[in-house]
Amino acid sequence: MSDIHIEIAALRRPSLLVNAARIAQGHYRARRDLQRLVPAAPRLSGTDLLMHLVEQEAALDARRRDGRIGYSIARHIEYLVALMSEADKLPAPQNAPCDTEN
Repeated sequence: MSDIHIEIAALRRPSLLVNAARIAQGHYRARRDLQRLVPAAPRLSGTDLLMHLVEQEAALDARRRDGRIGYSIARHIEYLVALMSEADKLPAPQNAPCDTEN
């Protein structure tokens, strides 16, 4: 499994946030939304873009956990939607072949 697949698989967020992001995924438009969230998106590869989204979402999650003033749940959901949607575009991770005897 690649590093980005491991990063995404390790994410643990409250179900309310995840469910809201899943619902909002139907309205996600990469061209429109990524331009607003990640202005450098056209210059980033798929994996680099995802790593950027993971980092930004983690920063938002830290703000949420700390109860910081200025935390925006709407912004957090926007990043989760982009992260989930872009992760869906990644090819499935390649598993190592098993050494089993028939």
